[in-house]
Amino acid sequence: MTSKLSPLDIQRLAYSRFLYDEGVGYALRPAPLSSTAVLSFHDAVENFLGLAAEFLGMEVSPKISFVEYWGVLRPAVLLPAKGSMITLNGVRVALKHHGVFPSSDTVEKCRANVLNFFTTATPMVFGVEFDSINMIGLVTQPDTAQLLRDAQTHADVGDWVQAMAGLRLAMEALLERYARPRELTRIDSPFAFGPRIDGHQLRSLQSGTNPERELAKAVETAVATQRAIQVISLGIDFSSYIRFTWLTPSVNGYMAGPPRYYPTAQEEAVTDQDYAWALNFVIESAFQASRADEVLELVNSRVTSNWDAQFSREPRVMRSWDGPARVQPSSGSGETDAGGSTDTDEREVTAE
Repeated sequence: MTSKLSPLDIQRLAYSRFLYDEGVGYALRPAPLSSTAVLSFHDAVENFLGLAAEFLGMEVSPKISFVEYWGVLRPAVLLPAKGSMITLNGVRVALKHHGVFPSSDTVEKCRANVLNFFTTATPMVFGVEFDSINMIGLVTQPDTAQLLRDAQTHADVGDWVQAMAGLRLAMEALLERYARPRELTRIDSPFAFGPRIDGHQLRSLQSGTNPERELAKAVETAVATQRAIQVISLGIDFSSYIRFTWLTPSVNGYMAGPPRYYPTAQEEAVTDQDYAWALNFVIESAFQASRADEVLELVNSRVTSNWDAQFSREPRVMRSWDGPARVQPSSGSGETDAGGSTDTDEREVTAE
């Protein structure tokens, strides 16, 4: 990106892209849930317009309306798509203030118009292409962030299946980062929910005797339950996760060579919109999961402290729980002060 863009500018521009991608995800839902896409599209454009005004040094009123930006910014840049954005604003007002749900065709038209606006206006104002903007740079988990960047290179050349495989690996790396974090060496992660189950052993049970096949069913249930709890415990939307796994190919590791996968016909048919939704989902999941970083730091600190205490010669003091704290009189002289009160009126709280 151009050096004129500050880190905050880049973040805000990426947020506009994030809102647009979020709208694309809503647009794929059945009506009337798809109507929410209009709100996300409108927010994405409005955030872009506010940033554009600041970036171009234009003073705007805090009460500026959505449509007024085209006139205010006209001395610096002739923004495109004013008519279609007025239409978007009208659809948003009808939905938000009058409860009029847009049709599926209207939602799709809004999506196409917003994409056209961003594709044209972004290089005009900021000197960068809209397709180059995303929030990958804000992902704090290194392995996941690198896989997202790698996946984007395949998306840039239109290889959507390979890009989706990269996103699947990025999600797996995200869950692995919390199930088996490097910083915890003396205790299992609280987000592991049991040891890893060997897939090769499971397949062996599935092809074994009748009792072994019955045992395999229990193991399959344990695998599915463990993954579901891992996802939910990190604050990731489980329904979206299931959708993600059906959109992306299952990539497996082998004893030799790189991870491999065999995409189905449905996985081969994924589109750029599917990729945009899946990328947005992994990024949002990474943001949600990052809240667990503080928990892991706390656990690691406590475990390390307890481990070191085992080799310390300082004795530990045993305490017992005796219920609520007792209020006792202080051991004062009982003399009355100038206000007529005595120091025996003061109380201190102690535990017996």
